[in-house]
Parts: sequence; structure tokens; C-alpha cells
Amino acid sequence: MSSIKRKLMLMFLKHPKMVSNNILNSIHWKDGNLFEDHQNTQVYILPADFLSLVKRELIEIVGNKVSKVLIYYLNQYSADLIVKDAKEMGFMRFDIIKYFCSIMALFGWGHPSTFIFNPESSAGTIKLYNFPSVSELFESPVHYEFAGIAARVIKLVYNIDVGIEETKCIAMGEEFCEFNISAVDPEKYKPKFDLELEKVQQINAESIPRYIKFKKFLDSISMDETGVLNTQDGYRVIIKDVISINSMMNAFSDTLGAKTLGGILYRCGMSLKFPFDSVCHTIGDLNQLLERISLLGWGKFRLIKQDQNEFIIELENSAFTLGLPIGEHATCHVISGLLHNVIENYLCKKILVVKEEKCKAKGDNICRFNVKML
Repeated sequence: MSSIKRKLMLMFLKHPKMVSNNILNSIHWKDGNLFEDHQNTQVYILPADFLSLVKRELIEIVGNKVSKVLIYYLNQYSADLIVKDAKEMGFMRFDIIKYFCSIMALFGWGHPSTFIFNPESSAGTIKLYNFPSVSELFESPVHYEFAGIAARVIKLVYNIDVGIEETKCIAMGEEFCEFNISAVDPEKYKPKFDLELEKVQQINAESIPRYIKFKKFLDSISMDETGVLNTQDGYRVIIKDVISINSMMNAFSDTLGAKTLGGILYRCGMSLKFPFDSVCHTIGDLNQLLERISLLGWGKFRLIKQDQNEFIIELENSAFTLGLPIGEHATCHVISGLLHNVIENYLCKKILVVKEEKCKAKGDNICRFNVKML
């Protein structure tokens, strides 16, 4: 890409509303999964408060300090993808930072209106508007994921280790989030985590035929100039690469234990608000809802059995297993919690348990959920 084209790209990327349709149309649906056609990365669409729900659960269980360290370092994989993309197009140094800020906005993560960094002093500041949060306020700054990703971007671009602290936070009632960048000793500052996953085979996303129902769903999503993606019903959503979330959750499991993490994600799944109407009155409504959830890129649902005492639902191509090594434990806890909430509301009857009997993360060829009622 020529220097003129790069300058033009950065100029257009400053206006998310103008180019958001191009970004959304680069995403293709295939068998319950989503792939963007630039780097052929698997992505999914999440309710905007998903990570905030996870953070609140983590804080309640392990405290704010431990949660901060975990999320700060374990969500940095996204930075590698964005910087790699920028370098392949010929961007260098601070233009990579500009590209990073634009991509964050275009994927619905808010608008970094200010990003100042001085490589000589390793100091700077970031001001971020409309970062996804939950309606209930937190007592302290909680956007460790953005701080960690931004620190990783600086490391990749300038080979400088920095620490980034959030000093103002919208989750505390502030108008915007503000972050302070400063130099750190990497040997003292950075804990060691193993983020290795299984190699994921990429597909050529551009070769995937357009799926009309997914195209209609994308047409219901719009973006404003401040990095906010909303559906036509007013639900805010974000776009995230799957492998970075799975790498983070895999490390959480190693650190906290599989059962502890499973409980956290199950409760988060129960609390998720869908970007569409989730009320079900008939079995037809339930099947339609499961089909619409599949449009988010989480996998492809199929209702196998249903009666007054038991439901069995299968999930092909679960995004929550991508790249994970084969192990002893199921990993689709968010789906289990989601099904608990959906079917309980549909039946107006208390559910005893949702158990993931089969899971691709355990070596099975499909994920299967057994829902038992009281």
C-alpha cells in the first residue's frame, strides 16, 4: 500500500460512522461462525457488557487487585493481531497507534479521542469515550483490558515496556476514561502467563457465500461517530476476535481452576442481554431464538429433544472451544447459562441444572447440553 493510500485510510478511519458498513460487510457467516475477510480471523458479536459482567464476578471472588492483573495481561493477544495487520499494510510507529485506535472504534469499543505517547520519556496519556460498561457503577477503575492491550501495542511498536493505569473511569460515573502511561521495569512488573493455544486453521473468508439472514442482521446494526455499535432495537454490541478471548479464559482456568471459572461464566451467561427480542411463547419461538443467537457467531444450535422434564440441545462449531487444547472439562459455560435463562423464561418453570454432557474441548465432535427441570 502506498503512503498516500495509508494517509487516506487513516483519514477515513477517523470517522467510524462513515466506514462502519464496510467493516460489517467484511464479516461472513458460515455454519454458526463468523470470519472477517481481511485477515481471515474468526470473530463473534457479543453483548457490550459481557466483559464487564466477567470482571464483576472476578472482583467478587478474587478481589480487584488479582482481577486487574489477570485481565490486564491476559487480553493482550488482540493487540498482536491489529499491529500485525497494520505492519503488513506498511504503517509505522505512531501511524500504527492511530490504526489501532480506529480499529477499536470500528469494532464498537469506544472512541480514543486522545492518545499521546513520548517514546523518549515512555510517558503519555489516553482519553477514551464510550468504552463498554454495565449500568451498575464500580467503586474503582475497571477497564484493565484496554490498558493491557494499549501497553502491548506500545511494546510491539516501540519495543518499550510501559505500565498503563486508568485514572478516570466511566464505570465510576466519569464522562470518559483516562489512562496514564509510564515507564516500568518489565522484570518486576510483568507476571508470566502461558497463553499458548492449539494452532487454528484459517479459511478464506471471501470465498464464503453471503447468508441472507446474517446480512439482514448486519443491516440492523449501525454505528455513530464515537465508536458505539447499536442494533435497531437499541442494544449495544461489540465485535471481538474469538481466539483472544479463549486464550484469556484458558489462562483464567489454569489460574483460578476450571470449576471456579465455569461458575463465573455460567452466571454471566444467565445475565446476558441479547441484541434482539428473546421472549419465547412457543417451541417455534425457541427455535427461532436459537437460530438468531447463531447469527452472533457462537455456533449453530439444534434442538434435539424437548418435553416437560428435559431439553437436549446440540451446538455445532462452538466458538467457545476454538483453539483450546483437549482437556477434562467442558468450556461452553456461557452457553449453559444462556440456555438456563432462555428455557426457564420460556417454560416459566425453574431449571434444576444445565449440564454440558459433550464438548469439543473434551474431544467430542459436538457440544451437547442437557437441561433438566425441577
